[in-house]
Amino acid sequence: MNNNNLEDKSAGQPVSFQGLKVNEWRYWSAMKPVCQDDRPAEWLTHKFLDKRGVYLWLLPHPKGMRLMHVGCSYGKCSNLRHRTLCHYNNYFAFSDYEEATHDGLNHSDNARTRIRRLDKLPSYDKGSGELTTIPANNHAKDDEIRHFLGQVHVLYLAPEPCPPVGIRLPDDMASSIRALEGAMVRGANVELTNTRSKTAVSDTNIANAVRALDIGHRIIL
Repeated sequence: MNNNNLEDKSAGQPVSFQGLKVNEWRYWSAMKPVCQDDRPAEWLTHKFLDKRGVYLWLLPHPKGMRLMHVGCSYGKCSNLRHRTLCHYNNYFAFSDYEEATHDGLNHSDNARTRIRRLDKLPSYDKGSGELTTIPANNHAKDDEIRHFLGQVHVLYLAPEPCPPVGIRLPDDMASSIRALEGAMVRGANVELTNTRSKTAVSDTNIANAVRALDIGHRIIL
């Protein structure tokens, strides 16, 4: 792995992962919360997020920053910013359901029930570094969710070079992004909010390379 300083740090720092079809990557993190002043942070406008790749949601831990969630972007019209904001907004999303009448039929004048789309909302103990989940419909308030997101930092990994949005990624690059996400999720030793079955099966061990990334904190996987 190579993480020497670059002249243009906004382009990210270089890192290499063995076992992927794409070997050269760059990483970047603002190391500031994704939610600031009750809204998505201003750093989400950073140009590194124009790329496609993998994003790691991290939470403060007594010994550094611990992995919480791994996501990726590899579609033709997607990028890391779009996926981060979709993930962010999903914490506040609801679906409306009509309550059935006594005869089992739904009618337009029935009461509508709002259900959070997330199956579970995470609960985090900053003191112990333990992540737990709370069943949906726990009546969590938006300000409680913002408080939680106000602790989340995001680390981004993008293949180098990365074609701009609107251009389909080469198959090797797209598969490497999915394999990197799968390797992170399936190889993690800490509890994540990911559903493992929805990630690519990957035998690649990139944990040591990720732990060595210089983000100012130890990364706990």
